[in-house]
Amino acid sequence: MKRASSVRYIGGLAAIALVASACGNGEEAGGVEVLDTGVIYSATADRDPCNFGEVFTTDGRIAALDLVVLEDDQNFFPLYNVSPVFREDIYNEFGDALETLYAPISNALDDDTMAGLNARVSADGEPEAEVAMDFLESNDFLASGDELSGAEITVGSKDFDEQLVLGEISVALLESAGATVNDEVNLGGTDAARSALTSGEIDHYWEYTGTAWISFFGETEPIPDRVEQYEAVAEREAEEEGLIWLEPSQFNNTYGIAMSQEAYEEYGTDTISEMGELIETDPGAVSLCVESEFNVRDDGLPGMEAHYGFEIPRG
Repeated sequence: MKRASSVRYIGGLAAIALVASACGNGEEAGGVEVLDTGVIYSATADRDPCNFGEVFTTDGRIAALDLVVLEDDQNFFPLYNVSPVFREDIYNEFGDALETLYAPISNALDDDTMAGLNARVSADGEPEAEVAMDFLESNDFLASGDELSGAEITVGSKDFDEQLVLGEISVALLESAGATVNDEVNLGGTDAARSALTSGEIDHYWEYTGTAWISFFGETEPIPDRVEQYEAVAEREAEEEGLIWLEPSQFNNTYGIAMSQEAYEEYGTDTISEMGELIETDPGAVSLCVESEFNVRDDGLPGMEAHYGFEIPRG
């Protein structure tokens, strides 16, 4: 059954069943569906309701579900290297110890390592805290002294798997160095975590350079060099917000657009530009599942459509 193009939000465990009963297979759907982040990967793999889905490129479900990530051939998506971010008052007192503790972790977190940690949570169902502790112990990253004795640090995170793992890494690491840690991991989306940090409700979470540059600062042109992008963000955050960005990770968890192997074999879409061409020739084939933030962010769907010069039909 062919469904009229639409944009609507569907969340929770009933998401896929609800859409399937309403519109059948996503091959003929067209349009944009806003789903919970955790549903998008399976919905894209099953092509129900979407042939295409927004993904985080270090998410372990990409490999587990054999998804194909389209090439960002016009280099729209910014670099998203994540850094531990602390409020200035904490850093001023304990900065040297924090730099020493976090630098080897950031250096170790490359694309493959982070994707592997994510897969243990999202694909294998392991608890985030166990995955984080195993990573720290196996790499001998836990402290064994009192570097942060006397420090009280409230740790937050966003609400998706990678951020939960990073938050739990911080909780275990800081506790091992003697800090008293208040665990506020899993605060919600970017706005919730950012607001908690700037207001002083939390003292630390991990944030992405591209998110700061585009979403916080309102810049429209990303900096393609990871070091220059980090330095520009770190300098501005320190001056304007009193937030200190430590050394960034090696991995780049940028956004991506993915499709199933079956859909790829049918349409042969290798790039985002070719997805735009498919809209012209077969608009019903371009059904895209996104999460709520990506649907409204300048570095998400609206910006991608403007940059590439196409628009996915909406009803």
